Amino acid sequence: MKLIKFFSRSLLKNKLFASITIGSFAVSLAVVLVLVAFIISEYSYDAHLKNVDRMFRIEASENKAMIPEDSRDLLLEQLPELEAVSNYLINSEPLVYEGVNYNARIINSDEGLFSVLSIPFISGNARGIFNDKRNVVITESLAQRIFGNENPLGKNLNISHKEDVVVAAVIKDFPPKSTLFGDLICSTSLKIRISGSCFNDICTDYYNTIVLLQPNVSHSSVSTKLTPIIPKAHEEDNNTYSLSTYRNVYFNTSLSHDSLVHANIKLIKLLTWLTIILLVMAVFNYTNLSVANNANRIKEFGVKKTLGAGKRNLFMQFAGEATITVIIASVLAYFIAFLIQPVFVALFGKPFLINALVQSSLFIFPGIILLLIIAFISSVYPAYVATRFKANDLLRKQIGGGGKDFSLRKSLNILQFAATIAILISLIVITRQINYTKTKDFGFSTEQLVRIPVHYKAAGKVDVLTDKLNTIPGVKSACYSHGTPGGIYSYNQDGNFGKVSNIAGNYRFAETFGLEVIEGRNFYPGEEARVCLINKTAMKQAGWESFEGKSIFGSKVVGLINDFHYENLYNPIGALMIVNEKDVSHVNARLIPGDWPQTIADIEKGFKEVLPDYGFSFQFYDDYFNAMYQQEEKRAASIRIVALIAILISCIGLIGLVEFSTKQRTKEIGIRKVNGARIWEVLMLLNRDFVKWVAMAFIIASPVAFYAMNKWLGNFAYKTNLNWWIFALAGMLVLGIALLTVSWQSWRAATRNPVEALRYE
Repeated sequence: MKLIKFFSRSLLKNKLFASITIGSFAVSLAVVLVLVAFIISEYSYDAHLKNVDRMFRIEASENKAMIPEDSRDLLLEQLPELEAVSNYLINSEPLVYEGVNYNARIINSDEGLFSVLSIPFISGNARGIFNDKRNVVITESLAQRIFGNENPLGKNLNISHKEDVVVAAVIKDFPPKSTLFGDLICSTSLKIRISGSCFNDICTDYYNTIVLLQPNVSHSSVSTKLTPIIPKAHEEDNNTYSLSTYRNVYFNTSLSHDSLVHANIKLIKLLTWLTIILLVMAVFNYTNLSVANNANRIKEFGVKKTLGAGKRNLFMQFAGEATITVIIASVLAYFIAFLIQPVFVALFGKPFLINALVQSSLFIFPGIILLLIIAFISSVYPAYVATRFKANDLLRKQIGGGGKDFSLRKSLNILQFAATIAILISLIVITRQINYTKTKDFGFSTEQLVRIPVHYKAAGKVDVLTDKLNTIPGVKSACYSHGTPGGIYSYNQDGNFGKVSNIAGNYRFAETFGLEVIEGRNFYPGEEARVCLINKTAMKQAGWESFEGKSIFGSKVVGLINDFHYENLYNPIGALMIVNEKDVSHVNARLIPGDWPQTIADIEKGFKEVLPDYGFSFQFYDDYFNAMYQQEEKRAASIRIVALIAILISCIGLIGLVEFSTKQRTKEIGIRKVNGARIWEVLMLLNRDFVKWVAMAFIIASPVAFYAMNKWLGNFAYKTNLNWWIFALAGMLVLGIALLTVSWQSWRAATRNPVEALRYE
């Protein structure tokens, strides 16, 4: 207790410096704690599954997640190592109850799913539940949403305007951090949605498949047995199969169409690096400030050494002060983390708890060890400085200021500046790319363009619907389509034409989207013959000089349109054909500028008149395309916050460095002023070193930032340029901030009475 009081008194002697040191370290540590809490939260997905270590999913070669439907029965028959096997497909579908549409996430699966996931039942049970394919299982929250306080068992529902089903059981809701979840589980026999392919008139349905191994069974030994058992869809099917652990499925984004929730891997990697950089900068800054503070206490150390204090005593004092400082900063950081957590929850769009840190053994022990290391490092260095000189030198302050001690601290500041410059360059580049994607010409206007989802079962009435919408005063043009720009659902591919994406639409499609038919003609109204429009890339890919008399995948080409971005800017413009088939997924409407809320209300009224049994929703294409780049915006926002903290840390670190520098040069400044040096000359003398350090930091940061941003921009087929001025701007910003930070202290030193400075020496 006496030691704590003693160390506390030592800190209180320099209240301002102690406040700056503790405050800056606490703020930096608070941001680190929030980022770590989010990362830990991301790694907790599927942790609730009690058999997760025995759960695996079957993967096909070429990063495919699906296997033929018949595989499940064969695997159960021939592999006794498997305790359970489950096929599943997941889609969002409408549920209809008493004429009201409820959107729900539907899992097409089998009884094996209940064993693999250990799903708890509230009413009913899993045994034989899908012997009647009309039986379905719903979650507690869906039961409440549809039926309220009524007993849901035995109630009739309709799935996707296709199948009438009966509620046979109710289960607890899937935990929030589940990669596989849904609102309703129904039998695969219902075939609500089918994922399949046909080859030589033989069609095969495909499913995602997860398995539960028997205890103490090696998954590698089971993997080698899969390929001979799983049937080939056709003679040319050369797929091989293997098991991959389900524990890491949240972070495995390489497989296509697995219907699971996945992490934003790039964001997590970025946050991990930013956390490390921020923590290192905080430690450097804390060490710098501690050494600068102790440099002003040289005479105190000299007195203590004169009175008999040994190296051990001095080290204990430094270690005690550092430990108390770190503890105070850590406690303060924990409370600050609670205050800023809502900002990061809104930023990442996911809830996470700061309390998870103190509940995680993976964090508590490494965190304590890290804090002790920080305290040790920040105490060893000043203790070394104080103990390597004789007492009389300390009393006379003849310890030299330009040696290795000061060089080490300069190096730390240079690294801080380098990190800050690199972060600013990254922020500028990412912000420019996001703005580029939002403002780039897509080849068609998204202004006042609306997409309205329409169920495929409504295809027979879609002509009536679009005709009605085209009579609304606020609608310039409306059309139906299967697939839309940004949402392509199908494509054709063969050895002659390669891959060609498909959009189905009527004769108003080109008009509604503002596409010009540059050669040939558009579809005729009511045209029944199978015809299509193609873009320039499709014509080039086919190797044609003219499309006259040509057909592609069974459709006669009647017109040519300019290329436009029908996918996001991550992908180059590919080959596209727009066919006149009467498939439907959306109705698209171009609005006339003006009172669009009234126009939307009129559209909804017309929609419900034609399709009273279907739910209505809409989205502007501007919002739809902007949503594609939300991950990049989250990265930019994350970097923006860390950039501000990095600048703050660098500025506070400079305070310590300038304080040390001016103290060491007090006599020199006094002599220069006595000899007639002006204030601006003294300012130049004190500030020019910092310009050199920023320049050195710029040289270090530029190639690192160029490599990182060049690699990141490689994800985009269409991207902004890495111009030289971006690097220059980041460097100048850091230089300006650094000079502003040090100038006020330099001004104090430059305007001090030289007689006082010389008397001080």
